[in-house]
Amino acid sequence: KDYITFIEGRSYHITQSGENGKEETQYERTEPSPNTAVVQKLLVCGLSLLFHLTICTTLPVEYNIDEHFQATASWPTKIIYLYISLLAARPKYYFAWTLADAINNAAGFGFRGYDENGAARWDLISNLRIQQIEMSTSFKMFLDNWNIQTALWLKRIF
Repeated sequence: KDYITFIEGRSYHITQSGENGKEETQYERTEPSPNTAVVQKLLVCGLSLLFHLTICTTLPVEYNIDEHFQATASWPTKIIYLYISLLAARPKYYFAWTLADAINNAAGFGFRGYDENGAARWDLISNLRIQQIEMSTSFKMFLDNWNIQTALWLKRIF
């Protein structure tokens, strides 16, 4: 449905209810280009991959279960290392999901419409919001911004 709306150009026409109850085109905007969104998402991909490859080699997650580390490290050290190593492991998921989102946007999928400032929004099929994930203040906020499409699907079927 979203793809057909985009292809037919209805996603960038502003409609308003007319006197007869039918929607009438008030004015048209230019056809939205995904180029800016794709470039931004590819930059996020590059940064995520770079961060993951540099930090995960220094702080591997597997070290959390190392027998020597478990025997010699204090409890606070274990907790801090666990947190930092898992923080460094998340960008591989950011990379994969953002790359998939950029590829879909380049194909014309994911256009949500325009925001209140008139900027095109290309986040209809986005699967995560990195800033909200990293700055979340609760587990619910974290889950609401992680694997978004699966959460929406689960809400629809249950």
